[in-house]
Amino acid sequence: MKRPLLIALTFASAYLPLAAEETWTLADGTTLQGSFRGAMPGIILFTVKNGSDQRVPVSQLHEESKRRIAEIIGLSAAAPASAMTAASPAPAPASLPTQTRDPGAIDATDVNLIASKLGLKTVIIGVLKSVASLGSTGHKKLYFENSEFEVFVPKGTLEQSPGLKLDGLEGKSVQITGTISKYAEKLQISLRAATDLALVP
Repeated sequence: MKRPLLIALTFASAYLPLAAEETWTLADGTTLQGSFRGAMPGIILFTVKNGSDQRVPVSQLHEESKRRIAEIIGLSAAAPASAMTAASPAPAPASLPTQTRDPGAIDATDVNLIASKLGLKTVIIGVLKSVASLGSTGHKKLYFENSEFEVFVPKGTLEQSPGLKLDGLEGKSVQITGTISKYAEKLQISLRAATDLALVP
């Protein structure tokens, strides 16, 4: 969708009667208050408040502004706001399976109980606060809300499980199974297999 629209606007050549003043968004997030005046190859012409013309390269316009201009000059049919929202790139869906909660699972916020299981295979449930990449090592770490308990995800586990996508899991409840250990005084589980991590309702 983006590429054909960009190409069309790049080569569009139209001069129209002065349109109503609107707020236009640029690619860097700044806004421009003015009326769409016309399009030349690679350039969009706006008339701003003081009556002067301002030229803006197509490449500097935000996608929504490009779509609005395309509608004005008849390159595409007007779409409702909901459709535009749906067309925006959405975060990739989580790749983790959903499992029922283990009745014996420990809440990630109960650090004292987790500490009592040091060296033992345990199931932990908690809400993920963030997913961090550890520099250029290829390892990742999962941090939980209101807890110092962490999950270490080695590069090897990620390489063995190419379908395991961790980004976008923030705010979701997950269940992790593994042996409780300590690293740098923090309690953690080192994820050894993708099947040991799942979403829970």
